[in-house]
Amino acid sequence: MAHYHGLIDDELFDALGQCNLTYVNVKGYGNFSEACLNSMQTFQYYVSFANNFDIYGYCYKGWEMPQQLPAHESLALRRLQQVPGDFIPCLWTKPMVDYYNNQTVKAQLNIKPELLASKWTACTYPGINNFTYSYNASGSVWIYNELRGKGYRLLAYSGDTDAMIPTLGTQQWINAQAWNVTEPWRPYYIPVTNDTKKVAGYVEVRGDFTLATVHGGAHQAARNRRQQTYQAVFNFINNVPL
Repeated sequence: MAHYHGLIDDELFDALGQCNLTYVNVKGYGNFSEACLNSMQTFQYYVSFANNFDIYGYCYKGWEMPQQLPAHESLALRRLQQVPGDFIPCLWTKPMVDYYNNQTVKAQLNIKPELLASKWTACTYPGINNFTYSYNASGSVWIYNELRGKGYRLLAYSGDTDAMIPTLGTQQWINAQAWNVTEPWRPYYIPVTNDTKKVAGYVEVRGDFTLATVHGGAHQAARNRRQQTYQAVFNFINNVPL
């Protein structure tokens, strides 16, 4: 995705293609060669100043670039560790943090008295906020296979400017399931006027499973592309073709 959207050049893309990136977030960098470690370091440097939740969105800065970073350590992880809880990289969360730490707000939310002195944080991180988050190579793919064929209709929607969970990766795990395509890839639309319409995204159906992309949608597609996401979800709920 980074290469397709011009975040990295051809040379780095080709270099990364020589590395085994399968489940790299699960297994770490494993037995990467020095060349692959250097390529990953360069990649992290290139994309860390972009908003990975919305590659065309603004990246708010609430952290400082480390002067030196070991090749085996993720730059994205390092910047998370610098400001745990108060600031999610590129996202402006300070107003929300201030609001939920306001004592009047806490009282109105009926927070337990013994917790009033505790600080509310925007996000939790492994080993920092007493919350353990573990990567898993299979992710949530298993649930779709568990539910398919049991009378459930399933929808996965994906914002196509989200670099955290890219549409490309979603397509890859769907293709790996070898489910038969019953309705091939095509655009779906939202009306603009009686005579015109615009592309809301793209849809593909594989039996009881539907993939809908949200054109221009970020990590939280329903926030920055409300009408497009609504169209996909509303039609799905009502069993109306997009």
